[in-house]
Amino acid sequence: MSKASSTQLAAFFLTSLIMALTLTVQANDQVQYATENKLLKIPSAVIDDVAQVYDVEMSLQSNGQFALTQINEEPKLQANINETFTLKMDESIWLKDIDAHLKLVAVAEDSRCPIDAICITDGPVRLVFAVFNRTIHTNDLLLTSGIESFFSIADKGNFRIVLGRVSPLPGGNRTSADYEATLIINGIDE
Repeated sequence: MSKASSTQLAAFFLTSLIMALTLTVQANDQVQYATENKLLKIPSAVIDDVAQVYDVEMSLQSNGQFALTQINEEPKLQANINETFTLKMDESIWLKDIDAHLKLVAVAEDSRCPIDAICITDGPVRLVFAVFNRTIHTNDLLLTSGIESFFSIADKGNFRIVLGRVSPLPGGNRTSADYEATLIINGIDE
């Protein structure tokens, strides 16, 4: 897309939000407004089921209107099927091959041996991931490290997903916000 059409898309997006036209704007569950810097952040949005934009930032001006400060046509994190990738907590990745998003949302269980302990056995770690078809939340996956899981996305197929390395190890002052996970997704031939 050319610079002019990017500018037009940004103007179109801004106008649709501020003027409340008859457009349908869908945004995911991570829309945030920070009062200290008067910044509205929208990680991804679909405009009229046509254009999808990412990492939209708008600042609230003194006149009460929002000014567009950033917009991207592609998300920062991207991967293809059969590529290994890493996600941090509350981070999502665009799976380009299937035009879907995967987001790490919670730690369900972490029974691994804490970093400051000596253990006879090591338990599992289970993480929750949200699957989005565009910006529509389709389902959640509860994944256990090292075990294959399966999921499907309507009109896109069936997939195998493996949760690999998860860090950090439990113990110390770590919180769920510190977690990151390495995964790989493979398509399944039907």
